[in-house]
Amino acid sequence: MNGIILNAAHLSKISYGDLSGFPDIKTWEVGGNKLIARTVGDFRYYCFRGTANFSNFKADITTQRVKGLWKHSKVHKGFQDATQKIFFNKELREDILNTDKKICLTGHSLGGACATVLAAKLIGELIPVDHLVIFGCPRVGNARYGNMIYKHVKSIYRFVNLCDPVPMLPTRNRFKHVDYPHYFSKSGKLYIGPSYPWMYWDRLKIACGRLGTIKVEAFRDHSMEFYYRQIKKSTTTKGS
Repeated sequence: MNGIILNAAHLSKISYGDLSGFPDIKTWEVGGNKLIARTVGDFRYYCFRGTANFSNFKADITTQRVKGLWKHSKVHKGFQDATQKIFFNKELREDILNTDKKICLTGHSLGGACATVLAAKLIGELIPVDHLVIFGCPRVGNARYGNMIYKHVKSIYRFVNLCDPVPMLPTRNRFKHVDYPHYFSKSGKLYIGPSYPWMYWDRLKIACGRLGTIKVEAFRDHSMEFYYRQIKKSTTTKGS
């Protein structure tokens, strides 16, 4: 499993850059949104890039709740619209339908949100999703929406860095996460499923200790580059 998570983190990181040096990666770009795909071993990875332009920013802030796939489910309109722009691409749909590999969906920030919405859409079309691996992902839908994804995806890994503010958005009274966090603490240790009060206390400790640098910490902790370093260090430690 460590290899799957590391592969997902690497794809999420490189999705922001020039991919000309990766001939085995397929790319789709529609309406300012970008998705890349790569096969590694038994898995076909589909990775959404995070926010990189004004169109992506508009998706982030379009926070109306609209009807989701299931009865009583609601989903963030901006994230759903961004996902659908690419999902309706004929070539991408054929790629997904024709793969004989297990499917892993991944992405960072907005990319993680789009990967979550894509998981719901594939579930609705009875296409199995083995893994959903997301980094610094905002809340995507209401409790019903998240619970149905949790029920049908084989495994979900939602990573949160200490001072990253994005997973705390949008507000908890309107949106919920799809699963418990895999949380990198103040000490850099990875905690799986810590309680929210404990996480807030851990964040408060660093906020009190570094009031002058908290904005810098937040920017750093949300970057996919930093997530990748944390994941790589964690998987290396666990595997040694």
